Amino acid sequence: FIDFTTNSKSGQFFYFSHDGKYMIKSQSIAETRFLRKMLPAYYEYFRQNPDSLLVRFCGLHRVKAPHLRKAAYFIVMCSVYSSASRKKITNVYDLKGSTKGRIAKQEEEILKDQDVLLNEQKLHLGKLRKGFLKQLKKDTDFLQNHRIMDYSLLVGVHNKLQMQDTFGKALDIKSGKFKPLDENCALESNEKANVGGNSKCDPNKRNRKINRVRVSRTLSIDLEDLSLERAKSEEAFVSKYSVVNSEGENGDRGVEAYYMGIIDILQQYNGKKKVENYIMGLFTDSDTISSVSPRKYAARFRGFITKLTK
Repeated sequence: FIDFTTNSKSGQFFYFSHDGKYMIKSQSIAETRFLRKMLPAYYEYFRQNPDSLLVRFCGLHRVKAPHLRKAAYFIVMCSVYSSASRKKITNVYDLKGSTKGRIAKQEEEILKDQDVLLNEQKLHLGKLRKGFLKQLKKDTDFLQNHRIMDYSLLVGVHNKLQMQDTFGKALDIKSGKFKPLDENCALESNEKANVGGNSKCDPNKRNRKINRVRVSRTLSIDLEDLSLERAKSEEAFVSKYSVVNSEGENGDRGVEAYYMGIIDILQQYNGKKKVENYIMGLFTDSDTISSVSPRKYAARFRGFITKLTK
């Protein structure tokens, strides 16, 4: 397994499987009990909604060992990037629909809600937009009915024209470490890419300034070489909305591909979250904080994502 660093405040560990197709995450006992309780409804929901964006759980496990004071629980789930096809994920966004404190720190790899607004990132879904939003409504209704909140839409953006700066890093899936990109190959020519030519590494471009707000360090997922179309037909548990090629206004294929999934779906609106909502609401606008009721969370989440889509 490959250790993976995230922005998570939970303190839980995350691992990729060696091929990057699955993610392993430790679970609290409360999350474990809730998943087991919800499992029949979760299973039936996927039978009726095979194109759901909800994370695909594959297994829930318990490990007991003499050197552990208590049993450890972990879950295996399909990675959002399971069909990334050796593509470089140029930006990764964790989107909750709230803005309070939702901006990534300089050292963090995964960007958040304020970052997506600053970057003016849009999801150009084209003809799939209507179906995507309809499925998003179904998914959030399911989560709301189970009093779930604090979930995120994880979006990995592959942009074949986006230039990388000399300080960019790539996630080597074989080592699990962020490694500096080759400085001589860090910047590529948009002009060459736009005319369909091969973008060559040019040492003279090393100090060229890039006009953009913020990008996350490049994630290079080294997976089986599958096209997006082949991935959709052959990859297990892949929704048609999990991997989407961007479309222009005239229907032409765009320069981006989006890898999407709703993650962190085991947090219920419990007493702790209600207290957090009350205390945070004393100091700031309660509409901007993450901890709100499932009904308000779902509506705000859908509204935020809808505005990002075109």
